[in-house]
Amino acid sequence: MMRNLTLLIALTLALHAVGCAEEDTVGTSDDNYAIEDPGWEVWQPVNKWTDVAPNGESYELFYATWLGTIQQDENAPSGHKVSYVLRDGTVVPAPKLECSDTALFLRFLFAQEYGLPMVVYGNRTAMGHFGWITPEGTRGRRYLNYQLDAPRGSDPSLQQINRYLPDDLQSYPHEDATIGEYMDAVLTNKRFGVFMQDVLNMYFSGNIAEPTNTYYIKPEFIRAGDVQMHRSHPWDGIGHTLTIQRVNSLNGFLRSVDLIQSYMPTFPWISDGYSELTSYQPNPENFSGLRRWKRPVLRYGRWYLEKDGSVAASDDEAVNNPETFEALFNISPEEQVAALLDTIESSRAAQFENPNSCRRRENREDAFDILYEVYMSTPELYGPLGFTSEPTLAEIRPAVDKQYRTINDFIWAKMHYESAWVCHWNPSNTAVNQSMYQAAVAYNQQVALANGCQGLRIFRSENVDNYDGSDGFDDLKQWALANGYQWDNYYLDPSEGDEGGTLHNVVTDELADPNLVDYFCSIYDDLEYWSG
Repeated sequence: MMRNLTLLIALTLALHAVGCAEEDTVGTSDDNYAIEDPGWEVWQPVNKWTDVAPNGESYELFYATWLGTIQQDENAPSGHKVSYVLRDGTVVPAPKLECSDTALFLRFLFAQEYGLPMVVYGNRTAMGHFGWITPEGTRGRRYLNYQLDAPRGSDPSLQQINRYLPDDLQSYPHEDATIGEYMDAVLTNKRFGVFMQDVLNMYFSGNIAEPTNTYYIKPEFIRAGDVQMHRSHPWDGIGHTLTIQRVNSLNGFLRSVDLIQSYMPTFPWISDGYSELTSYQPNPENFSGLRRWKRPVLRYGRWYLEKDGSVAASDDEAVNNPETFEALFNISPEEQVAALLDTIESSRAAQFENPNSCRRRENREDAFDILYEVYMSTPELYGPLGFTSEPTLAEIRPAVDKQYRTINDFIWAKMHYESAWVCHWNPSNTAVNQSMYQAAVAYNQQVALANGCQGLRIFRSENVDNYDGSDGFDDLKQWALANGYQWDNYYLDPSEGDEGGTLHNVVTDELADPNLVDYFCSIYDDLEYWSG
């Protein structure tokens, strides 16, 4: 069905709400079961899911970003098509696991890699970073005999353990490898390699689907890491678990959703999720449908599982998922362009309020990236730009940018988050922020008259000198104060940390696109300043 304007506005507002709750901090606990904290044994949780991750997102959102890095190589041999990127950059083939075990492994692996708490309950047994706790409160197994940090492929005792589907051998590190050999080859935490086999033996799709561990969410808030559950019975029998692997969404519509799944034989693969989401009918009686993992929270010495009440759906709402997803996917190219331009304009306005924000720059550029895709694939859009056949990205980008870009987009160019001081500053008061924004624009207008496009002064730290306290904005600050603008010092003491960035040796903030100025000059004559 075609999506009407009322629904477009409603879904646009809903996904704007995701931005308001993007750190996923609104919690609602279900206190029907919790376990007294036994202390960690398999890995130590040093971060919370709501903490800031290395890329500037919350770890909950970073999990979704990490899943998006999973790649599928169609030309690779069977069993090696899907690969994971570990925290140290090592790329490893995905293990051969059943569908629900794939979902469990992904969530547990990420938690272990990034020092996050992870707990799953089933039959009043708890398994998590603290190990395996029985219904009687005792340890089902101890993992202390295995090392927390050892080279990959160095533990013969782990290689011999094969507690998971012994007849279903792995294809890495060699053909017909045991699951123990796989765990030893990819993990440095050998305890986790043993523990994870116990998790995969203990739990199945019914445990993932049960409300103790996951909860229904509204389709408009779907993100990577959510799970689409098939169940014929709440507790008995088998089902199917599909992990949302990548969501291409922005401002009220879904362009695509990818799923990672596995059948028998147990080779995981990535597939398009449109037909799955628009045709599968959830059934609250057996907890099937789109669900999200609850996150563990330690309160008063007990581990509880908490959901985000701002995105949770009721049973009645979950039943309507197919129709809602159909509406989310069914948007015309013209509606997509309108929504994307609205997002771009909103990002520019938010940048005016907080000029140091790198997230606003990223939001704007994400919208432009999708805008290029829409134009490239739509004859009704690229035709009027002079193309008689589908253009390449290199061809469509300047044509679209000449229509919709402003000079301000280049002054506030997208930065490399982990190598940019400006991305880690705290904002000042609104009036000063707006004055600084206006000063940066006025400065660029003056410089452009003298030096043209090559004189672009990007709003970033340049020539930082930590020894004299320079924040890399001396030129802009001096010009602003001399011309009646307000300015604030944004200097960040390196001793205070940098939120996971690598800033101590940064002299000039790193651009995401090193060729930005040359490209800016190629379309400069067609651009104007954003006036708000």
